[in-house]
Amino acid sequence: MTNTVAHLEADACEVAMVSLIADELERKNVATENIAESRKEDLLNHLSEQPKLKGIEGLSKKTYYKNCVKWAPRFVSELIDTFPNSTFNVFDVEKEYRDMNMKGDFAIVVDGKETISFSLKNYKGGVKRPQVCSGTYNSFVMNILFKSRGVGMFTNPIDGSRFNGKGKERDLIVENNYGMDIVKILHKLDKLNIDMKEDFANSLDRKFFDEIMWETSCYDIGHNAADMVLNFLKNYVPKNLVCKRVMKMAGLDGVEELLAFDGKNYLNSLVNKRFKRMLETIPTCELNYFRHAKNIRFEFKSGDEIILEIDIPFTLNSNGCWYKGDTAQEKRDGYVGKRFHKKEGIELEWRERRPKKSREIATSVNTYVDMAKAGLFV
Repeated sequence: MTNTVAHLEADACEVAMVSLIADELERKNVATENIAESRKEDLLNHLSEQPKLKGIEGLSKKTYYKNCVKWAPRFVSELIDTFPNSTFNVFDVEKEYRDMNMKGDFAIVVDGKETISFSLKNYKGGVKRPQVCSGTYNSFVMNILFKSRGVGMFTNPIDGSRFNGKGKERDLIVENNYGMDIVKILHKLDKLNIDMKEDFANSLDRKFFDEIMWETSCYDIGHNAADMVLNFLKNYVPKNLVCKRVMKMAGLDGVEELLAFDGKNYLNSLVNKRFKRMLETIPTCELNYFRHAKNIRFEFKSGDEIILEIDIPFTLNSNGCWYKGDTAQEKRDGYVGKRFHKKEGIELEWRERRPKKSREIATSVNTYVDMAKAGLFV
C-alpha cells in the first residue's frame, strides 16, 4: 500500500472495526461488560492524531470503513453461533501482538477466559489474494532458519537467547547452528543490499525517478536475490522446516484466526469449514518451491490437486526515495521549477532524489496467499 493516506485509512479502520464489534456485542446483549463507549473513545483518540483523515465524518465515507460496517454484524453473529450462551469482549492488540511476533490486529475474549487472536485483512478489492507478511531478502532467510522474537530479532535454539538478525553476532550464531555456507549466502545478500543502497543514494543515473530505470532495477536485483534464496531453500534447508516456517509467515499455522473481507467477499477462518479442512490437509501435502516470474512460489499438492499456492515476490521498496509532489495531480503531471522540502531542508525538482529519505530504500519481499484458487471464499 504505497498511498500514505490510504495506509492511514486502513490503520484507522482496524481501530474502527473494534469499535463496531463492541457496538454490535452490546446491541445483542452479549458483551461481557459495557465496552462500546470506551472503544469508540479509542477510535476518536486515534483519529485526533491523524488530522488528514478528517475525523469520524471523513473516515465514514471511505471504503475501508464501509466494509467494516457491512461485515461487523455478521462476524458477531458467527461468534454467538460458535459460542452459544457466552459473553464477549474485544480489544485492539496490534501493537502488543506485533512485539510478540503475532499477526493479530484485534482479540476476542470469550467468557473472560479464552482469547482468540484475529488478523484483519480489509481490502478495497482483491482480498482473495491477501498480503500477509512482508520483510527484506535477509529477514526472509533468517525467518526460515530461526524463530522470530520481535522485529529484526530471533531466538538462538542452542541456548534460547535473543539476538539481532544483523552483523557479527548473527554470523556467529548462524555458523554455530547451520554452518559457514549459509553465512556466505547471507553475506552475498548483505552485499547486494549495501551496493543497491549506495547506488540509489549517490548515482547520478538515479538522481531523478524514471519508470524504466526503477522497473529494471527491481527486476534485476529482485531476480538475482530470488535465485540466491531458492538455492538456499533447495540445498541447505530441510523441506519440513521450510514448510513450517512458510506456514507461520502466512499465518496458516492454526495459532491465530483470519478475518478477511472487501466490499463483496468475506472469510472468517473461525467458522469457514473449507479453511479448516485446508489446514488439516496441508501437513500431508507434497511441498514444491520454484521460481515463478519474480516470485518464489510455494505449492502444496495432494495427489494431482493443488491445495494452496503462496507467492513471495522479490523486489525493492522505494520508501519515498524521490519527491513526486504533494497532490495526486502533481504526482501525475509534475510541477515547474524547484520546491522547498521541509523534511529534507533543500529545494527539489519534480521526481528528484531526496538525500535523507533515499537512505531508506530497501529490498522487499511480500507473502501473498491465493485463497481464491484454494476455494476458500464461498
